[in-house]
Amino acid sequence: MQQIIGLLGMSILLSTAVAQAEDLNLRQCVALALSQNPELMASSARIEQANAAIIQAQSSYLPKITTSITASRSNDPLSVFGMKLMQQNATFNDLGLAEYTGNGVIAPQKLNSPGDYSNINTRIEAQMPLYTGGLIDSYVRQAQGYLAAAQSGDTAARQQLAFMVYQAFDGISTAGAFAEVAEQGVKAADSFVKTSENLTAQGVLVKSELLTARVHLANVQLQLEQARNQEAIAREQLKMLMGMPLDANVELIKGGGIANCECELPTIKEKARTNNPQLVALRKQAEVSGAAVDGAKAAYLPTVSLMARQDWNDNNVALNHSSYTLAGVMNWTLTDFGVTKATVDRARATQSEMNAKVKKAEQEVTFKVSEAYRKQNEAQHRANSLQLNASQAEEAARLVRQRHEGGVATITEVLVAETQLLKAKADLIAARQETNVQRAMLRMLVGELDENYL
Repeated sequence: MQQIIGLLGMSILLSTAVAQAEDLNLRQCVALALSQNPELMASSARIEQANAAIIQAQSSYLPKITTSITASRSNDPLSVFGMKLMQQNATFNDLGLAEYTGNGVIAPQKLNSPGDYSNINTRIEAQMPLYTGGLIDSYVRQAQGYLAAAQSGDTAARQQLAFMVYQAFDGISTAGAFAEVAEQGVKAADSFVKTSENLTAQGVLVKSELLTARVHLANVQLQLEQARNQEAIAREQLKMLMGMPLDANVELIKGGGIANCECELPTIKEKARTNNPQLVALRKQAEVSGAAVDGAKAAYLPTVSLMARQDWNDNNVALNHSSYTLAGVMNWTLTDFGVTKATVDRARATQSEMNAKVKKAEQEVTFKVSEAYRKQNEAQHRANSLQLNASQAEEAARLVRQRHEGGVATITEVLVAETQLLKAKADLIAARQETNVQRAMLRMLVGELDENYL
């Protein structure tokens, strides 16, 4: 309950901040998304269900106390005589002794036709299992396994959502960087177009070079539009993940990212196999299937229980004519002609299926770790190389512009150099984004994509 109140409070505070158009950093965006995502609400409900199942299973160890009031009326000779006995009200006359004449063949009408009679039975009964062959233990283990699986599933859902929020957050920054580069390119291209128009009017340039400059401007303008669209889409996706209206005024604080995994690949693989929340949840489900096998096998064993009962019987509702019964009961099914065996076989097959799913999931997680690790390193190396390429392209564009100003280079050569410069900068931005995304993917696979690493 305190956690729910805390999340609601955080949601209110962050919603107020958004309404005032205050900036949100990455941690705040993740916290806001976690506080009101429908899937996480469903995950919390599953945890509550598992907790209730544990309480239900553990309560089976305790006595079951019931009470009942049964009103009956009958003219059945045996029932009527039994009612009178339970009321401690039977007489010799009820046996028909007053009708006895010494002839044993004569049927006593008082006994055979007693007439209508009523009884109200008030009962309190307690039943307690003493031994169930491990059935209750199996139920408790299954409930505990479901709880652990639900908790791990909740962790997996939270980290998956945090990854999606980070992707959108980083996508906004990346698209913004693309837009800044494109804006610089548009300014430069527009300047070249104006210069080319003047030189063409003076007869210095041929018209084909002017057309080339205009085409280059149109291409750069298209790139700018695409970058702005990507930024808008990423921003709306982030708002959707945070449960906010798409027209909400949100400003983001740039910066922040995912801490890099400094471990070697074998160590990261082992951490993922051990800590990946989806794998942990699947292993817990496999443990549940093992407990279900034990529960099915309990039907081979006897059950022992204790019963204590207190009865009151009278013509009216009253606690009169009390009696008690104590009993120990043992039940043992000697044979059910294969029903229990089939149940055990089915439970074992389910356990085998779950174990196979665990092995498959472990292989998939290990593969994804290797893939993300290699892609991260590749993107990082590519970014380092592209950083040098961008610097060299910047210098090359500057030299070509100088040559053009000196009348040595053509406008086409300048535009080619500018295009290469824009491409180098865009490739560098893309490589950095790929590095960030793969780094976040690795953190999620090893179960560490939380606020400690944001």
